[in-house]
Amino acid sequence: MENHQEYVVPIYEKILGMGKESVVVSQIGNGFFIDGFFITAAHVIEEAENEKGYIKVGDEEKVLRPDNAVIYRKVVDDDKYGDLNVGDVAVYRFDGAKSPLILNTELPIMGDTLISCYYYKNTWHHAIGLVVDNDLFKGNFFGWQTSADTIHPTEGGSSGSPLLKDNTVYGILFAGFREDPSICVFTAASFAKKLLQSQSL
Repeated sequence: MENHQEYVVPIYEKILGMGKESVVVSQIGNGFFIDGFFITAAHVIEEAENEKGYIKVGDEEKVLRPDNAVIYRKVVDDDKYGDLNVGDVAVYRFDGAKSPLILNTELPIMGDTLISCYYYKNTWHHAIGLVVDNDLFKGNFFGWQTSADTIHPTEGGSSGSPLLKDNTVYGILFAGFREDPSICVFTAASFAKKLLQSQSL
């Protein structure tokens, strides 16, 4: 298996603590680099304190807000998941960012074996699972299932992470599935690819 730790990174937020000047830093999600861009789930940024998530690039903190994204598509309550214009993705330009990762151009095939890679509480994790044929395969979303001992943290923190085969990204983690915690729902990477191509960024 390829090692993608260099290209998948945690997203953080800062919250004022109880003390007068204390600041609490917590991990709220993940994202990943492709050449020239950083990609995550829009809801990770939406839920960050004051909508200001950030990643660490070397010694710098790069702030990720809705208004500095080049693409920002969030899911709202009345969205229809079968609508091909609906997805959960935020894309930021990072000039000079180099990565072997690429976005797939099509939806994955049911039964495909794909690997989920993410940080949780600053610890690297990966899980192998299968694309599943169920009601979660709608529009730009699809389901993926892993074994019960490698499920994503149900309290959150892994959203925005990529689902991979070799260096190809097939999905961006959107949510867990309440009825079965071994299943996660992903926004198709092909949706992000189409948005990037349509804007000629």
